[in-house]
Amino acid sequence: MVLSLGTWFFHVPFYLYDSRGFPGADPNPAWDRHNHSNAQFIATMFGFHILLNITISLLLFAVMRLVYLRIVGGTKGHVMFHRIPNDVSELEEESCLLEEEM
Repeated sequence: MVLSLGTWFFHVPFYLYDSRGFPGADPNPAWDRHNHSNAQFIATMFGFHILLNITISLLLFAVMRLVYLRIVGGTKGHVMFHRIPNDVSELEEESCLLEEEM
């Protein structure tokens, strides 16, 4: 949400204010603040803005995950999920903690 807020604060002034003068000094002459379709357009742009931020975040996550797996070397050191035993006797057979050589 911080990413969305920061990029939205960067994005909105390009619609609302004229970029030729001092930033924020004059309203944008092409933007009518009292037109209802302009308000709907901003709301739609906010939705697309959040969708773009989510897409970029997921792509960054995927790239970082691939780099991490390449550096670490696959799944070494990660918890692996195994089949849950059906009964206690099967658990005792597979357990290395119950061996007599401890």
